[in-house]
Amino acid sequence: MSSKQELPADWVVESEQTTYDSMMDREYTTVIYRQADTGMTVRINEVLEARANAWGYYVHHSGQNGDLGIDEDLDAAKQTALTFMNKSTTA
Repeated sequence: MSSKQELPADWVVESEQTTYDSMMDREYTTVIYRQADTGMTVRINEVLEARANAWGYYVHHSGQNGDLGIDEDLDAAKQTALTFMNKSTTA
């Protein structure tokens, strides 16, 4: 997450990692945020979007109706996650 975007006080970055898959000959990035009080998570996973036939970043949260969408790049996906986290903190 860029230095301009700060997480809400009750959220932490649990994991942010990039791993290499030799079968696909590419790296995959995964980010997991966790809300300390509730244990709710927001995850960003790199996926191949079938309709667009392009790689994107799927953003979803634990709980009912968790789909937050697919963004083209990691920064946009982090912004989607941050927007959700801010809303969940004020709700």
